[in-house]
Amino acid sequence: LVIAAAVASGAVWASVLCGPAGFVRASGRSVTVALRRGLSPEATEPLKSALCPGAHVGCLGIDLASRRRNRVNGTIASVSDSQIVFVVDQAFGNCSQYIHARVSAPGEPRDADGARAAALPPVASALLSEAAMSLIHSADTAFIASCAPDAGVDVSHRGGRPGFLLCSPDGSQLTIPDFSGNRQFNTLGNV
Repeated sequence: LVIAAAVASGAVWASVLCGPAGFVRASGRSVTVALRRGLSPEATEPLKSALCPGAHVGCLGIDLASRRRNRVNGTIASVSDSQIVFVVDQAFGNCSQYIHARVSAPGEPRDADGARAAALPPVASALLSEAAMSLIHSADTAFIASCAPDAGVDVSHRGGRPGFLLCSPDGSQLTIPDFSGNRQFNTLGNV
């Protein structure tokens, strides 16, 4: 599950929450996300501080093995060490176009070579490092979060062949192409 929210500064952050099959459950307009280890700071900061009752969230449930994705936007009702509960304002499916199929063990994020991925702390910087630009250039999958005043938060999948994400030579700009898709403009409509 990719979840996004706006932090106090107004910046929008997204993070990936993983778990075994069924760790996200829906009942009517309520969605419950079970947290096996709580909201670990290394996996969710700076997003963790924004996940509080009343906060708007954008979520993307994505199964990379089956190439299925559903987007859900809503408002957090409650947060505890074991779960997040939010009320759904919008829910809709998206096509599988540009999703690259991959398989990993539930709850264990894997890198492109199948090795267990390590959680890295976020780094705030005006420029991308050489290592960050190399990682971005080799990626075939990315997630983008956006927010518009009084419109809530949205998080979207972007995919393409490695190299579809472009960095300026000095690392000051990231370019994400807008391929033809579902024509809903949920992300770009917020920008």
